[in-house]
Amino acid sequence: MAQLTVAIGFSYHPLALHVEAKMGRSDDIRAAALELFTRLGYEATTMADIGAAVGMRGPSLYKHVASKQDLLAQIMTATMEDLLSAHRAAVAPTSWNGGVRHPSARP
Repeated sequence: MAQLTVAIGFSYHPLALHVEAKMGRSDDIRAAALELFTRLGYEATTMADIGAAVGMRGPSLYKHVASKQDLLAQIMTATMEDLLSAHRAAVAPTSWNGGVRHPSARP
């Protein structure tokens, strides 16, 4: 889970806890939506279903996400970022690779 902390001097700003809690809540919403989309399908899943899965009423859910389509886009974007990151790590040159060059390396 991504964390954001707002600090002023040595004391934490009261907003920091709210922002951190909201980010955690958004992560919970995306996780619940992904599970429901997988189990029920995107079309069959309603915002009320997602809200119920995280203990929220539908209208409260809209404080965290604009729409079901936006939620799907967030999930897909995060999934693609994870895949690209894993791919980059898999093809990254190491300090010792047995003298084998990566296929995309230029001579």
